[in-house]
Amino acid sequence: AMDSFAGHGDRLGDLVARALDGRLAGTPIVQPTPPSSCLVDGRQLERFGLLSRALPAGCEIRFVEIPFLQRYAWQTAAVMLALLAQSALIAALLLQRRRRRAAEQSLQAQRAQLLHASRLAVAGELTAAIAHEINQPLTAILGNAEAAEMMLETGQLTNEELLQILRDIRRDDLRASEVIKRLRTLLAGHEGERRRFSLDVSVGDTAALLNAEARRRGIALEHAPGARRADVLGDAVQIQQVIINLCLNAFDACDAQPPDRRRVRLETADTPEGVQLSVTDSGAGIPAADLPRIFDSFYSTKRGGMGLGLAIARSIVEAHGGTIHVARRDDGTEFLVVLPHAPATGGAPSPAESHAP
Repeated sequence: AMDSFAGHGDRLGDLVARALDGRLAGTPIVQPTPPSSCLVDGRQLERFGLLSRALPAGCEIRFVEIPFLQRYAWQTAAVMLALLAQSALIAALLLQRRRRRAAEQSLQAQRAQLLHASRLAVAGELTAAIAHEINQPLTAILGNAEAAEMMLETGQLTNEELLQILRDIRRDDLRASEVIKRLRTLLAGHEGERRRFSLDVSVGDTAALLNAEARRRGIALEHAPGARRADVLGDAVQIQQVIINLCLNAFDACDAQPPDRRRVRLETADTPEGVQLSVTDSGAGIPAADLPRIFDSFYSTKRGGMGLGLAIARSIVEAHGGTIHVARRDDGTEFLVVLPHAPATGGAPSPAESHAP
């Protein structure tokens, strides 16, 4: 309970005013003390856990601690709205990232299926040549076996002749096995693998696989490895698929030429950007109007062509960090594929190698 100084002042002022007016006549000089007022420290109420509603009526509470949320109501509301908006944005971004990853995985699976289907289509085109290539060593094996059987029946087979027949059979068997091995590697439906391999070796294997088809069409297939540093990083089967697509297109371009002018040349060389593969044919060439769209999907200059071979070849080359271009020549067409060099073992990669996929 505290006296009110304001009450004392008001009472004193009233007495002075009444005295000046002469209204204090007959009034006692001693006046009763003004009643004390109830004053409460709100901090102590909170300290001792007392309830404000239990105070006497008319009590004044001072030093009341205003709650933080009440004191900064609009600032708190703004911060909460910002946090909610940020949380919603993060959730949306995470959902979008999840959907994009699922779409990328689906796209990669479809791309792998498309590449496999393309290899199967290529194998279909090479069926006759591959069958002929396998039939030759099988026929030779059968001939050697029959000859050995006849010589054994007549008793004219010497040990040296038998050894020579066995060597021929073994050689022809390895030849047929190698053809089947290359074909199985090409047709295997495998996931893309990043490995170090020699582009010259891949070109040589592809040339060996296509030799029978080239002979069937009467085309001279030349392989000229000229790169001193032919190692690249990527999937050898996919790069082999690119080479086969380019070679088959070159074969088709040479079909209309006279037999003595049917030539396709595979050549590798070193460039500052990486190892370069050129596939050159002596065909009629590609019209200038078709060059800008030659790598577009479903665009083909061949009758009955689907227009996917070169589009797939470009996607494979670009996935390996390389480039593919086509150039017109006076005596045909040249496709140029450049792939980054594989990083040197134990050393830092060159600027060109840093772009390897």
